[in-house]
Amino acid sequence: MDYKICNLHKITLPVIAAEFVADFSIINNNPKVCRYEKFSQLPKALRDLSLLVDKSEPVAAVIDKLNTIAKAACDDTFFIEKINLFDIYTGEEIASGSKSISFELSFRPIEKTLEAEVINEAFEKVQMIIEKNTPYSVRRESK
Repeated sequence: MDYKICNLHKITLPVIAAEFVADFSIINNNPKVCRYEKFSQLPKALRDLSLLVDKSEPVAAVIDKLNTIAKAACDDTFFIEKINLFDIYTGEEIASGSKSISFELSFRPIEKTLEAEVINEAFEKVQMIIEKNTPYSVRRESK
């Protein structure tokens, strides 16, 4: 270590120095795009849906099909905000080679609070399309 500078300035304690160089051109060339989604003040409506599918069927494929079907069932007054997977079940009540996959569908209104009959109609339409156009079966509550 060169003590001449320390002696010149009468520094008797050990000196530690570091240099930090920042290249801000990288930041300026790649501005971060901020995503903003309008927050809805209207309440969402939730419906649970359970499907019986082949055990080998990937859950991601089921979600993709369900998303497409659910979006088609919506009209201009609401949309499917989210589809949450909450359960995958294989057990006594499920046929061998099958599994039950359960989802929560979140319907979000666009302009006004949704009436239950509008959501129920869309939910029934989703179930009907699934039954007609996919190899999946809708698990309905037994009463």
